[in-house]
Amino acid sequence: IQKGLKDNGYDLPENGLMDEATTLAIEDFQRSQHIAYGEITLETLTLLGVN
Repeated sequence: IQKGLKDNGYDLPENGLMDEATTLAIEDFQRSQHIAYGEITLETLTLLGVN
């Protein structure tokens, strides 16, 4: 997830932790894509390129 966010321009460490910075970046990404936000969905993972 963090790699996908970084690939989309978010400045995050790839530390594998679901920390506050990662959570906020996920919500920001979801809003920017006009999709439901607040939870990690399959749609979010797909848009981030997570396999």
